[in-house]
Amino acid sequence: MKKLLILLFFIFPLHAEMLSSEDLMYSPDQSQVKVSPSGRWISFLEAQEDKTKTLNIIDMDSMKMYYIVKLDEDNDFYNYQWLTDDDIFISVKSRDSDDFEVVVNVIEGEKKPKIEQHRVKAKGYIVDRLLSDPEHILFAKPDKKNTLLYQVPLTALYSNDYSSYTPIEKGLKGAYSYFFDEHKQQLFTAKFDEDEKSLQFFYKVIGNKKWIPIFTLTDADYQFLPIGFTDQDHLAVITNKNTDKSQVSLFNINTQEITDTLYQHPKYDIQSAELDDNGKLIAASYIKHGKYTTDYFIDAYEQLHSKVAEALGDEQFFWVDSSIDGKTQILFSHSATVPGKYYLYQSETNHMELLFSVAKNKDATYAKTTFFNFKAYDGTNLEGYLTKPINNDKQVLLVMPHGGPIGIRESDEFSPEVQYLASRGFSILRVNFRGSAGFGKEFLESGVGQFGNLIEQDISAAVAEIRSQYSFKHTCSIGASYGGYSAVMLAIKHPDIYECVIASFGIYDLPLLYNASNIALTKDYQELIERTVGEYSQDLKDISPVYQATSLKAPVLIIAGKQDEISGFEQSNRFYYVLKRLGHDVEKAFFERSGHGHQIWYYDQVEAALANDFLERKLNLNSTLTNYTESEKKAVQRDAILLADTFDSKTIETDRKKESFDYYQLAANLDHDRAMFNVGSYYHRGDNRPIDIKEAIEYYSRAAELGYEQALERLGYIYSVSKLVKPDYHKAKEFFQTAFDKEHSVDNAFNLASIYCIADNEIRDVDKCLSMLNSYANKVDNESRQHVREQISIIMQEGNYSENELKGLHSVLAKLYGLNYPNAILELERKGLFKLVLSDKFNGEPEIEQLSKQLDFIYKLDDEQRFGIEFYMNRDGLDTRRDRLVVFTKWHFTPDDKALNDFVYYQTLWGDPITEWSTYRTLDETSTPGTWTLDVMGANQQLLYQNTFKVTAIN
Repeated sequence: MKKLLILLFFIFPLHAEMLSSEDLMYSPDQSQVKVSPSGRWISFLEAQEDKTKTLNIIDMDSMKMYYIVKLDEDNDFYNYQWLTDDDIFISVKSRDSDDFEVVVNVIEGEKKPKIEQHRVKAKGYIVDRLLSDPEHILFAKPDKKNTLLYQVPLTALYSNDYSSYTPIEKGLKGAYSYFFDEHKQQLFTAKFDEDEKSLQFFYKVIGNKKWIPIFTLTDADYQFLPIGFTDQDHLAVITNKNTDKSQVSLFNINTQEITDTLYQHPKYDIQSAELDDNGKLIAASYIKHGKYTTDYFIDAYEQLHSKVAEALGDEQFFWVDSSIDGKTQILFSHSATVPGKYYLYQSETNHMELLFSVAKNKDATYAKTTFFNFKAYDGTNLEGYLTKPINNDKQVLLVMPHGGPIGIRESDEFSPEVQYLASRGFSILRVNFRGSAGFGKEFLESGVGQFGNLIEQDISAAVAEIRSQYSFKHTCSIGASYGGYSAVMLAIKHPDIYECVIASFGIYDLPLLYNASNIALTKDYQELIERTVGEYSQDLKDISPVYQATSLKAPVLIIAGKQDEISGFEQSNRFYYVLKRLGHDVEKAFFERSGHGHQIWYYDQVEAALANDFLERKLNLNSTLTNYTESEKKAVQRDAILLADTFDSKTIETDRKKESFDYYQLAANLDHDRAMFNVGSYYHRGDNRPIDIKEAIEYYSRAAELGYEQALERLGYIYSVSKLVKPDYHKAKEFFQTAFDKEHSVDNAFNLASIYCIADNEIRDVDKCLSMLNSYANKVDNESRQHVREQISIIMQEGNYSENELKGLHSVLAKLYGLNYPNAILELERKGLFKLVLSDKFNGEPEIEQLSKQLDFIYKLDDEQRFGIEFYMNRDGLDTRRDRLVVFTKWHFTPDDKALNDFVYYQTLWGDPITEWSTYRTLDETSTPGTWTLDVMGANQQLLYQNTFKVTAIN
């Protein structure tokens, strides 16, 4: 057999390193890799560093890549498909507007392809691209009564007027989407029968009048998955209707009976199968020892599979896309130690070439997973997987039950969570206990109603098997969903084995499932619960952690999503409350924006860091690593900053808010720039430690040396107008200039301009200040607007200007805020203490209610209360409909405690004279007693108002 040629570059690291969660939990940069119909182009989607997304094509002749479509961060590709070698249909989902579709024409050019885009206006969807007729597509266009199908040229997509076209078929009334088999010229569709609660499938040969029923799916206790027609009367299906294992069977659509078995495996359920254009079975796949395994029944396919498998070794693979002639194909490979790779295979030259690796860290070495068989206590054969660390083995066994528990399974595939924990020195045990998918109907159903019983016995048998082969100092349990429940129950049943528990998104009060849920307690829902948990009985309390909490000895970390509509957040909240009342060692991390799991990778990274930190602390583990490599340093940095941000977060509820500083300090000690800045902020504000401006400046300076832009800005502010140190405009300019040199942003420009305007020494250069302000005034956007309001107020209130210089500033104010008149009068309306309330009028819109007219008061820490003034702006000759005014406010806080810092807040207000103007301060939990002095200045630097508020904050 001719050997397969494969172009690969292998890197063999000298040792495995600790892996950063950022390098494990992420969305790949490249996705949706496809081939044009003739194989002329390869296409793929790519995420760019600036958060834009592109659709790229590769010229197969030159292997040069070209960007053909670029979307900003408010839009994203939903899907795309090649219609011809020259036309790509793209669906775009938009964050701020309606989703839309475009057709991109790729036109051959001398040096590079030319691109034309056309917005799709036709209402409907493409049923098929009609490979045998590349000038036309099959298009479905719904109307009020039915769906009409048209065979139209591609240009028909650019208009919604189809009056000049004649439909070739009328759809089935009440049917869903349509699919087309071009080889057999057959249409397929389905519709839902509301009365019968069933899904009916139909087909029709183009030109025939009658839609023919194929089969009906009901909520039955068996699988029925169509693969395709073997002939006019028979359908190949994957089913276990009459068998224990799912198999490939022949289904007679006339008699609605299963007539023959095409393929079956004695131990495993068939997962997928494929037919050729003539209806002959090509292959069937199943999961064996955790790996997707395919048996082929046609020699040519078997030979190709064997050649590729030989080249890829232990990696599993599947075909992603192919040219029409099959000469150019894309395949994707992966394994427990390979996140994924895209390859280009060219059959004529028997040549395979690596296109992309989806691994973020190309040099990483991943821990291997070992498959093993074992017997349950009753003799049942079971399967498990053990992943052991490559280095830094902490001799800790983590028992990780899977979710479900019915119909879910473990497999030997890449797991970011497992690899993260293994790289931290933990061994991870996973088990396909009874109820897991892939082993037949009897095995699946044997797990029903076995919460806290047979399932946990199976897991315990696996633990005993592994502990008999390996030595561990500690054992803990960790899991999500059902795995969270199981992790707790294992520790309740075996307190002598499990030293800690991490439970995520779990169910802990089984009776609560039957009387409370975010899903309406309908008959269907109750049947769903019974098919998993079993029928309701008071005995469920015996296997519910909430009711068995006194038997739990191990410390517990409970992780939950407050939007969880599967388990229900109340399950976790109730369990935490019970453990807390018992004085148990319990911690929580409740995610405000997560449901039954997380929607963004960042929160998965947080959860991983929380788990590792919990294990390290509760088991008193000391890392054996003393000298970190750069990548390991990055990994520890990442964990520390994730934990610090989490404990400081308003969207993740934990018990450890006061510990955020410690983790920022840890990350700062590892040279993390933002962590250094945040440590400086703690000393700056005096959060849970004495104020120390000298220490704050030291940390800000270290962060600035590492290039952290906010630190440069903060230092510039401190040395200019902060009142914290004696002004040093040389230093302020140096920091602002460095930031501006790094990035010519609006914020940085206004910061630097402010120094040129307000400095009282040789640095002062109002002309340069005005030049920068005028250059960047038109670049102010929503992101920079708030900062510009602050800087303009500083420039106007802290600088001294000649008449001509003021005129220059007025010109800038006119650009920014539409200033018409610099002179105006402030007419005070109300002053004192106020509260934000929902009005009974105006459909419950918020309004401001005055609580006190006094300027010396005790203030309750309530974010709905604030103090300040309300006023109107006026002057003779104003056109209240068109004219705009601008004023500048400065709030200067002087604390009663002289050891604390003064603070100054600047703001620019602008608007029309009719509108009521206001300026308030709202105190938060860090507030201290003191005096607030308010200055309001006009555009001609005249003082319009001044007053002092004496405030004492209480809880």
